[in-house]
Amino acid sequence: GAFMAAFAAAVGEGGPVFLADPHWGEPERVALRRLMAQRASAVAAGAAAARGWLMIPSGGSSGEIKFARHDEDTLSAAVLGFARHFGTQQVNAIGLLPLHHVSGLMAWMRCVLTGGSYRPWDWKRLERGDAPRLPVDGDWFLSLVPTQLQRLLAQPELIVWLRQFRAIFLGGGPTWPELSDVAAQAGLPLVLSYGMTETAAMVAAQRPD
Repeated sequence: GAFMAAFAAAVGEGGPVFLADPHWGEPERVALRRLMAQRASAVAAGAAAARGWLMIPSGGSSGEIKFARHDEDTLSAAVLGFARHFGTQQVNAIGLLPLHHVSGLMAWMRCVLTGGSYRPWDWKRLERGDAPRLPVDGDWFLSLVPTQLQRLLAQPELIVWLRQFRAIFLGGGPTWPELSDVAAQAGLPLVLSYGMTETAAMVAAQRPD
């Protein structure tokens, strides 16, 4: 709730908006301030490269802090492609991933831009077996990393809960064959996916069927 309110306020002010990991240390924060200054200079100079007011952090393969530039056009294109691929007009999602990361942010954006419902939920709460109740109608989606799915599969009551989703996206790291097999045997609508911060979208994603 706090992030969403702060994000809305920042967008309302206009100008560049940078997303940052609250766990970053001083070296990362120094790099962030440097990049913010560079961005402000580019915008002030009216450079062509100034397009894209939303900066989403990406570690990149080198481990250095980088930002992918986005705006309402790129985010809308990503959401439209998602809706077409999965054959849905309205996206509803349970949010477990951090909103300052592209995977968490886009789960929220898909709901906002299609008029769906977004319900943030605490991972530790879910891991204890406390899962939010899903409405019987509508398409609900969930994004997990492989280790999260592994822990949820250890609880039979949560397996029943997971079966209610239209799709469960698995990404953010490699998925081992045994995990995929267990999920398939449990009848989960698993979607192996690969995305890029630079696209704000899934580059490749299976359909549950």
